Order: sequence, then C-alpha cells, then structure tokens
Amino acid sequence: IEFVDLSQPGKVMLYVPGTVNVEIAYNQQDFAGGSFVFTLIAGLQYVFDAPNPFPEAMYLKSATPGSAATLQFWTMGGGYQ
Repeated sequence: IEFVDLSQPGKVMLYVPGTVNVEIAYNQQDFAGGSFVFTLIAGLQYVFDAPNPFPEAMYLKSATPGSAATLQFWTMGGGYQ
C-alpha cells in the first residue's frame, strides 16, 4: 500500500507488530527533512477517535532503512490505495 486515506470521519486503530517502527508523514518529502514525521513504535497500539483524525492522505514507511515494517489498521471510514 502506497498511502492510506484516513481523512474521513471515524475511528482509526493502528498496530505495529514485530520489531520495526513505522514512520508516518503527510508527504514523501517530509521523510527526507525529518519535519512533520511521526514514529509509530513497534509493539504498540494506537487509537484515534476524532471527527477527522487525519486531514489528508498519509504516507507510511519503515523507520529502519532496508527493513520491512508491518502496519495493521482498521478504519471506520476512509480507505486505501
């Protein structure tokens, strides 16, 4: 999945299984500069319950170069591509 659209109203539940963290940003350029990047820590669960938890599509990548990361998500609204 290249990006996840979490811009619709609803609950978003995220889980990062394994040992590799996942970085999330508004666009791919943010990863290079380190600004506006949030790290989802492996082994933790995150729940966002807001009218509009993310204002636009988010980009995801492994926080460890050359390593594969896994992100499990469940949304009640939004979608993915």
